[in-house]
Amino acid sequence: MPERFEDVALTLWSPLQRQLAALRQERAPAAQWVGILGNLLRKGVSQAELSGSGLLGWLQRLPPERVLPRTLLLGYLEERSDCELVVQRRVCDDFAPAVRFQKVALPRELPAPHVRHGQPEVRMLHFREPVFGLCVWLHVQINRGLFGHHRYWTLSLPHGRKKLSALPPNKTFVSAAEAVAAGRRWVERVVTQLRREGFVGGAKPHNRYGSYVLPGGAHYTEWLITTPYLSVHYENPHFDIANLLAHVRTTERMSAEPTTRPPRRVLLLEEIQSDWCQELRNIELDDDPSRELPCDTPPPNPYRHHWVEAALRLMLLLAAKKGFDVLAWLPGELQAERFPWANEYGLTMFYNQVVPTAVKKLAKVWGAAVGSVEIDTTTRDYVVDWNRHSGRWQLRHVPSQQWREETFDGPEWAENFRATQERAAREALPCLVITPAMRADLIRKGLPRLGAVTAGR
Repeated sequence: MPERFEDVALTLWSPLQRQLAALRQERAPAAQWVGILGNLLRKGVSQAELSGSGLLGWLQRLPPERVLPRTLLLGYLEERSDCELVVQRRVCDDFAPAVRFQKVALPRELPAPHVRHGQPEVRMLHFREPVFGLCVWLHVQINRGLFGHHRYWTLSLPHGRKKLSALPPNKTFVSAAEAVAAGRRWVERVVTQLRREGFVGGAKPHNRYGSYVLPGGAHYTEWLITTPYLSVHYENPHFDIANLLAHVRTTERMSAEPTTRPPRRVLLLEEIQSDWCQELRNIELDDDPSRELPCDTPPPNPYRHHWVEAALRLMLLLAAKKGFDVLAWLPGELQAERFPWANEYGLTMFYNQVVPTAVKKLAKVWGAAVGSVEIDTTTRDYVVDWNRHSGRWQLRHVPSQQWREETFDGPEWAENFRATQERAAREALPCLVITPAMRADLIRKGLPRLGAVTAGR
């Protein structure tokens, strides 16, 4: 089914429009309006918004003595809306359930055996797929003779699932990886069958970079922040949407609190990035001013030096609207672990200095401070990679750089198997706690898209 973009309504408003609308001055010459607008910079209006609006340039091109009503200036701002931000996510209505085999802890001691095909054996649940109820069973034949225990795996469906296509009868597998891979192939056939019968899903995120997340999250989403009314055009290399100022990738978590406190809902910012502003920054840092700029140089935008603050304000509003208790982000060390080919110093500085500084500045309005929250995740001992020697996808052990013997047809199957091989872990992440009073204030008053944030707003 075709994908589409869904807007998210968040209260992000213009201080320039508010301050101008609140003035008692009804009419004034163009030159006087220029001076009045300059005075608004002392009342929370950002120079970036004032310059980006184009209002000053328009007034300066008019005859200085020409008298203009305030409503004309407000109409100009309403019509241009160059600094307006829109938050979207790509969604589709396709029936595409998230298929994830969950590993079940095996008992420390084998249960009592039963006789199957003339051999005593035990059967233990090894993996479960909760959407369709598919189970992967480990069978251990108890043979006390020369060869000891013999292991194999099978698949099964719960009783009463007659509408679903049948599993291969009496099929056995020599490894858990093969059983899980066969289970995924069966699920793909079932999903294709259900689509043909008219099954559709609700509006759900249609994402591209879901593999680059900290394990253990849910509802992965890519939030796209655009300036659709800006009078320039920019094409983003990662997403096919015009004037993408920044994108924020998030997952939802539950905090790992002590037993004396109930867990809190956490909106985790997996990544905050602006390709547009990074390209502009790279041009500014070019130490050769005589070098001719390429023809595809990105155009300027009013958020060049303020995109981090704007993205964090939108995510804070989103967290408040959706009832989250904590807004957290990954520190630079985890970002560098995820992107080993990237600039480790740059990642560490951005996520350990730039982001916390912007959050602290924002949190001062409510007397809050940056804290930490613990979440449950897993180790990252393995990575999925293409082994050119075997010509297959395999798991590589990160500390030793050794390949595991299991091979897979595609990276998604290898990734699902990788998740079953990791151990439980816990991470402490920097965060901002959203109190009930803070949430109510954010929902009621919103936030300015540029300029100072004050309690009164």
